[in-house]
Amino acid sequence: MWEAPRRRRGMIWGCVMNARSATGSRRTGGVAGIVFSVGMLILGFGFYFDQPLYTDSVGTIRQHFVDNADTLPVADWFGAVLFVGAFLLFATVLRTVLGAADTDETWPRLSFAGSVISVAVAGSGVFLATFALGDLADLSDSTIVAMVRADALLYTVILPFGFALFVGAASLSVLRAASFPKWVGWFGLVSALTLVIGSLWPVQDDPEGFLAILGMIGFIAAMIWVLVVGIIMTGVGRPAEQSGHE
Repeated sequence: MWEAPRRRRGMIWGCVMNARSATGSRRTGGVAGIVFSVGMLILGFGFYFDQPLYTDSVGTIRQHFVDNADTLPVADWFGAVLFVGAFLLFATVLRTVLGAADTDETWPRLSFAGSVISVAVAGSGVFLATFALGDLADLSDSTIVAMVRADALLYTVILPFGFALFVGAASLSVLRAASFPKWVGWFGLVSALTLVIGSLWPVQDDPEGFLAILGMIGFIAAMIWVLVVGIIMTGVGRPAEQSGHE
């Protein structure tokens, strides 16, 4: 006669433990997002902001890599760790959070695909910076300029498309299922659109032109979006309670 109550208590306890596990995973993913966004903003403005452009003289490019021979590899590998570790963890947990509310799961899956593309592009950039540009003495002037241009295309054209897919698809899922406050979805869409438009700077062939500046604004906005979503996932905000709010 006591079997049914025991079974019910076991089911309730199992539900409680699953809920705690899901909450813990969401918080861990949120912390990863915060670490990634803050780390990328530090890297972007602390190490890469004064990176030479392919339009600079070869002497300027060589001198930059010689002067920063010790710090640049550390920054490159730190960025790789941020992408592979923190960002991929954040994207994985975010896909689960979005999928729990968005039953179609098309947009959460596309968002995760964008994160994978972003990680792959970032890894390619680290390889180029670390190995291909590692010994400038053995490279011709034209090769150095070509590699710096390739590096710029990787990080300011291809990577923004992958990241725009990640942020944009996640934001559309938010607007569909209200898994986060709707303003998060709208802000994410604007960020993604700004990234895409900014990545078209090669049309102007000016890495310091209007489109390139717009791309930098898109990068900052996307990092802020990741930071905000990460904070909400840690439990500072309550997505479930804010669902449906504009």
